[in-house]
This record gives sequence, structure tokens and C-alpha cells, in this order.
Amino acid sequence: MVLSVYNSYDGGQPTIDADGKPTNRLCASLTDNKEPSKLAVAPCFLPTIAGGKYWVMGFGSTSDGQYEWAMISGGSPTQKYDDGCTTGTGYFNSGLWIFSRKPFLSEEKLAEAKALLVNKGYTLQLLKKVRQADCSYSNTYIKPGL
Repeated sequence: MVLSVYNSYDGGQPTIDADGKPTNRLCASLTDNKEPSKLAVAPCFLPTIAGGKYWVMGFGSTSDGQYEWAMISGGSPTQKYDDGCTTGTGYFNSGLWIFSRKPFLSEEKLAEAKALLVNKGYTLQLLKKVRQADCSYSNTYIKPGL
């Protein structure tokens, strides 16, 4: 199974071209059907083996079953801190994120995600708050229906 991911960030490449068609597409692939939460993500023209590790460590959903937030780890934790472990801070096999379906996750839901990370043995020391206010989604492909 392969999922399409359109990656963008403030100051990065747009995810739509001049005609409004999606660009800058990444592919997320299962590396092992027995572990569907472990994905390899890379530009679609590269083989799966070149993908970075993105592991879904947990998620929260709405009452109707829609994903609301998810915790993603850049692979297995490799660094130990007094209050838990985390991945590295480099480019590959590193990173820890709390993704949300909407640009703003409520403080209650954010606290729920953080508590679940701590319960799984992660430290929150390297987790950074991302500024969402005043973000512009111009030149960004957003999947219809979301």
C-alpha cells in the first residue's frame, strides 16, 4: 500500500504548479504488512528502501471515527534522557511530531497526545511548538473533502 503525502513548510516549495495541479509529492509505503504503523516516506521516484522512517506511535479520533491527531516518530528512539527516550535530531531516522487534521489542536487534545508519548517512554524535551497563526495555504495542495 502506498499513500500520497504533499509536503510543504513555510518558505518551502509550493505543492501546486501554475495550473493548480499537485506537485512535491512524497510516497509513504508499508515496509512490513505485519507492522502497518511503520512507514517509509520518500519522493515517489525513489525506491521504498530510500525512505525515511515515520512510525505512527498513537492517535486520537473523533466520536465518528475520524483521525484528529497522531504521534509520529522518526523510527526507533536512539537517545536516552533522564525522563525518557527520543530519536536523533538529524535528517534521517529522527524527529518526533504531533500531527493534527486541523491547523489548531485544542490544548486538551495536545495534552492527551503528550501524555500518551510520555506513557510510551518518550521525552518531550526536544518537542517544539510550531507556529500556526497567520499561516497562508496559498500554493498548497489540500486534498478535497478535508
